[in-house]
Amino acid sequence: MAVTAHATPVPAATGGERSAKLFLPEDDLKPAAFDRLPLEWHKQQRAQKLREKLVEDGYTGILLTDHWNIICFTGLWHTTTERLVNVFLPLKAEPVWFNAALDRDLVNPWWYSDGEMYFDRFHAEGAFPNEGKVQMGAKVDLFEWMLKALKKRGYADQKLAADVEFTPSAQRKVLNVLGKE
Repeated sequence: MAVTAHATPVPAATGGERSAKLFLPEDDLKPAAFDRLPLEWHKQQRAQKLREKLVEDGYTGILLTDHWNIICFTGLWHTTTERLVNVFLPLKAEPVWFNAALDRDLVNPWWYSDGEMYFDRFHAEGAFPNEGKVQMGAKVDLFEWMLKALKKRGYADQKLAADVEFTPSAQRKVLNVLGKE
């Protein structure tokens, strides 16, 4: 037994006049010719405000580890992966970037004048296959590697901030490498 349903067609204009009221009136606005705020804005607005707060609280610089904080204060748009992308924002110097070789072309053209690069998450000391340096070695502790890079730049025994609360094992590494809580 076949049942055939016949629906009454609804005219397309029904209710359309109410929907049309939702559209904005025509304007003379033109689309933006850029896809993000310029670097100078990030330097003068966001990074400078953070630096002013650091001075107020007596800090020499801050380690940004959270990707949203990195985006907010430096303007570097990136995604979070298993690979470390951190930036140390000192009071009186350019940022110090810590990133994987894979992210080099993302970080370097932006606000880069100083930094350290590792090959990949399981980085072996001195190994950079992308530069033809293929070698076996012990896995580098990237957190300790980053702390040593800060020490090399004169940030040992300084009052430094971080945007994350370090675990007890990370706190011990900070004390062992940089010498101050």
